[in-house]
Amino acid sequence: MASDLDKLMALNSAIAAGGFTHTGKVVVRKGGISEEHSGRVAVMCAANNMMGKIHSESFSKHTGMSWSPLNGWTVSAGDFSV
Repeated sequence: MASDLDKLMALNSAIAAGGFTHTGKVVVRKGGISEEHSGRVAVMCAANNMMGKIHSESFSKHTGMSWSPLNGWTVSAGDFSV
């Protein structure tokens, strides 16, 4: 995972990169945000992963279309994107 984080941190506008568990616990982090802020971002990401998985599975079930598995998501607000 470390080399993946290095690749992300090499992006021109990256300020942080990290990895987290499905419950939102930070397991690795790099960059210029505090431990507290990285923890909040990890919880937000875990929640978005869960909601995306629930929605994609529900859409697949109710429409007969292939919405699963979830491939990813993006949130962009204010000056930042995740």
